[in-house]
Amino acid sequence: MQNASKPSGAKATVSFEERLGATRFWLTMLYIVVLAAILIISSAVTRGVFNEQLQNRFHGLRFDLERSELVPVPTAEDVRSDLIQTLVIVNGILLVIAGIVSYLVAGSTIKPIRAAYSAQKKFLSDASHELRTPLAILKTDFENERLVATNEEVLAQIDSHLEEIERMRRLVADLLLLSKLDEHNSPPRPATAINLIELVISAVDRLKSVAESHHITLHLSPSPHLINIHANRDLLDVALSNIINNAIVYNKDNGSVDVSIGVDEQSAIVTVIDTGIGIAPADLERIFDRFWRVEQSRSRATGGSGLGLAIVQSIMADLGGTVSMISTPGHGTTVTLKLPLSTKT
Repeated sequence: MQNASKPSGAKATVSFEERLGATRFWLTMLYIVVLAAILIISSAVTRGVFNEQLQNRFHGLRFDLERSELVPVPTAEDVRSDLIQTLVIVNGILLVIAGIVSYLVAGSTIKPIRAAYSAQKKFLSDASHELRTPLAILKTDFENERLVATNEEVLAQIDSHLEEIERMRRLVADLLLLSKLDEHNSPPRPATAINLIELVISAVDRLKSVAESHHITLHLSPSPHLINIHANRDLLDVALSNIINNAIVYNKDNGSVDVSIGVDEQSAIVTVIDTGIGIAPADLERIFDRFWRVEQSRSRATGGSGLGLAIVQSIMADLGGTVSMISTPGHGTTVTLKLPLSTKT
């Protein structure tokens, strides 16, 4: 069975501002192509009509001049050549002007979109901040109620409420993280020297209990060599945890997750291979989109918000790395994280 893949690399694939820039460029190119087509058609029609007029006029003029034995006059071919040169120059100038005008028009076109996106981003950030406090209060109140509750039905209701609060807390945390990653003017996040093997081992150890609860075998094959990178430790830990956790919760019963670490000439590589349900090619095309979930009901049962892979993609782009995914439905998924090797001593 042929594998389906979904690569994700530079930050341009995830940054809304840069996607707007790309949209502006292609809109400009579209306008230029349309205008160029109009100019070409206009030039062809002008040349055809003018050429016919010249043929008729010079035929009579040449006959009269030859009888009076005057000096030769320019031929129709000479005039046609001059006309073509003029059209090329004029149309070239018009094309440059049209390109500049099109770029300005495209900028005006996407200005409302940028304003709407900025307002939406600010709303999500503000709303997420405001939700943290009431969620913390609700969680504390329900935990206190649980300590004194004795009725099994009441305990079950409280546990259900706590699960929903925890799901909402994770969603708020994810939205806040994405909002920070989207901020272009934010100060650079501190980067430190990291022993990648130690960081991956820590993430695997932390998720072993999750794997056991899902009856999944979690195995790590570290590199025999020391691998140093320079990155933000907290962000990279979030990316690793999300990928490994997904491989666990979207796996089959008694499945396995294999985590390996290696290097190539320029990159440190972390590969996570699972024996899970796999992802169909149509779904794989949208797997890094925000709030996109392959199976809505299954994702909700596992507490997924549809933001995990979007966060991983944004983090890897922020760290100067890439994330790619290869999946075969029914056979499992392979996720590869690549990060530049440290050049600092």
